[in-house]
Amino acid sequence: MNNTGKFILHSTPISDLKEIIKEVVTGVLENNQGTKESNNTKLYTRQEVSNMLGISLPTLDTYAKDGIIQVHKIGSQIRYKHSDVEKALKKIEVVKYSHRR
Repeated sequence: MNNTGKFILHSTPISDLKEIIKEVVTGVLENNQGTKESNNTKLYTRQEVSNMLGISLPTLDTYAKDGIIQVHKIGSQIRYKHSDVEKALKKIEVVKYSHRR
């Protein structure tokens, strides 16, 4: 249903209108915050992280050994948190650009 160009005039007090807008904005922000929190707790495999960072699996292993990215072991599986991948990406960019000088 497309409501483009349609207007409904209604005599709503400005205080009520402000409250309605506030509730809608608060709801949207809460939904976005929930998405961000779920991304931070998401765990990635070695292959996924390798693809995200644009590096090979051996390089990923080297970064883990050097402390550039934190590894989480779950049983015999190796996983990486989203927040750790973001931090590693920042560190990798610093390393890449410092070598070009």
